[in-house]
Amino acid sequence: MGILNLAKDSSIFKGYEYYKGKKVISYKKITETTYEGEIIGSENNIYTVYLDLDKPRKSTCNCPFAKDNTKICKHKIALFFTVNPKEAQLYVHDMQKHYHEAIKIIAKKEEQENKRYKEIKERVNSMSEKEVRNMLINYMLEEYGDDDYDEDYGDIYEAEYFYNYFANEETYYEKIGNLKLSTVVEAFKRITNFNTIYINIHNNEIIEILDDYDTELYLELTDKVLNDTDNYILLPMQHELNNFETIREFIDTVNNIEHQTFLYKMIQGKNPFRKFKDAVYNLGLKENWFKFEYYSLIEKAKDFLFNNYIYYIDDINEQS
Repeated sequence: MGILNLAKDSSIFKGYEYYKGKKVISYKKITETTYEGEIIGSENNIYTVYLDLDKPRKSTCNCPFAKDNTKICKHKIALFFTVNPKEAQLYVHDMQKHYHEAIKIIAKKEEQENKRYKEIKERVNSMSEKEVRNMLINYMLEEYGDDDYDEDYGDIYEAEYFYNYFANEETYYEKIGNLKLSTVVEAFKRITNFNTIYINIHNNEIIEILDDYDTELYLELTDKVLNDTDNYILLPMQHELNNFETIREFIDTVNNIEHQTFLYKMIQGKNPFRKFKDAVYNLGLKENWFKFEYYSLIEKAKDFLFNNYIYYIDDINEQS
């Protein structure tokens, strides 16, 4: 059973907050499935965590909550998310799903309340003064209870919890502006081994700094973005995009076995990217590759923005 299955929801949530707040100040990998780390806890106490991914009950932490027992505390969760950032991403995706479901539940509740209010208002307006007084007296004599929502109380409580957390985007996004997804994708297309690219999150300006720029221009552009780090974001380097994996994923989509085998052969040895592109052209798969590469860049751009807590406007889906 995984560590998230053994932890309480509150511990997972607090552990994620610790992970997002970079409370894990150091960690090291002991084996393929075990780690040690130090986490800053409440009142700046530093706790030591030993994490066993295969046998999470053997994980330890010297905090008061988990000391001398097998409880999964927030410090263990924080280390778990640090060494498994994709799990943190999946967790937030799940929370966002709850958030959108929460909006629907709360909207339904408000609709029911508005309907109830209108019905009561119409009924009261149709009553005589004496009838209203008698109803008020009976209401005050009876013990107040709202039985209408007892059955859905748990759902409403959870819905309001997620709604209140995500309603203010600043609780999740660290950088909020007018950044368009199409701008990020366009900038991703320009990434090479010989440049550095920044984007202004407010006006969507793309600044490309080439390695062969003269010193004056290089320093001018570098100073511009470094003196305004709140508004500029740095895009990943080319080696971080893992383009080779994108090529392999594309080859897997090719239905013709002979073509697929030929393409895999082309990416072996020297100059795999050049040989692959020549092969794609020769096999008549150019349009297929361009389309696949474009949508792959969109997903990479989304993952980059999500993992860096950067808000964006999805103008690509709006146009499609």
